[in-house]
Amino acid sequence: MTTTTIIPTKKFTISEHLASRPQETLQRLALQEKSISSATDARLQKEASDLNDYEENHCTEFTKCILNHMLGLHSEFNDYVSAELFAGRVNTKGYSSYLKQAWYHTSFTPTFEKLFGERLCDYIRSNQGGSFEKGNKFLMLVEKDIDEEEGHELWALRDLSDLGVNHVDPYTDVLPETKALVSSQFDRLSRLEFKGFLGYSFYLEYWVAKYSAMQLQLMEEYGIGGTSKRFIHNHSVVDQGHAKDNLELLNYLITSEDDCKQVIEHMDVAHALYFGMAKQAFSIR
Repeated sequence: MTTTTIIPTKKFTISEHLASRPQETLQRLALQEKSISSATDARLQKEASDLNDYEENHCTEFTKCILNHMLGLHSEFNDYVSAELFAGRVNTKGYSSYLKQAWYHTSFTPTFEKLFGERLCDYIRSNQGGSFEKGNKFLMLVEKDIDEEEGHELWALRDLSDLGVNHVDPYTDVLPETKALVSSQFDRLSRLEFKGFLGYSFYLEYWVAKYSAMQLQLMEEYGIGGTSKRFIHNHSVVDQGHAKDNLELLNYLITSEDDCKQVIEHMDVAHALYFGMAKQAFSIR
């Protein structure tokens, strides 16, 4: 598995960066966008219903513990975002800054998942018991080297371009909290117990799957972002589609109190950094 992340180190022009992406990545992204645009309300409702059913009836006690902890963190974040929107404290500049942070940390997702996949592959080889359902994205990552997350950061750049932002400077535009969010994942996957990484990936993907549609509705009501919401909308559809994969993986991997503690502790770190990132971004006027 390759683990290359393409991040400019100097100020760059968005249009030039988008045009320079590998054709294979752009074609794969276009196919995924076609699938997203064809998603029916019936399909999305079924996915949401299946996810709720899995939460209620198929999670182990350790997974339920992690899920309950995460939902408490999500509630804190949702309350903050709602309060900021209600008070009119989020404007286009703040939303643009949020998208710049999203571009940066999402750029590393394929690298993180490939590093995680390598560790997971080693674990599966040495622990033959248990498996995943066919189609689980993590199983595809291990067996076929297919990462559905590749190129998603480009949605954030396209939104920024639509908002009239022409350049991004990784040195000045990317917040310290965002850079720490990324560096802490490399530390987790290279030095610490790899299972704890789920505290980061589960926290972010599950929030998108469960709550980003609500965020989009609030943004629409308060006139934030106009039509430049493909990053949030597309992730909402994609992440809901494989949110159950995270629960299956937690059921499989988290089998002890120590495993559970590793995930929750790392989730607390991810929450503190992501929450801090959002506060700093939305405060830009």
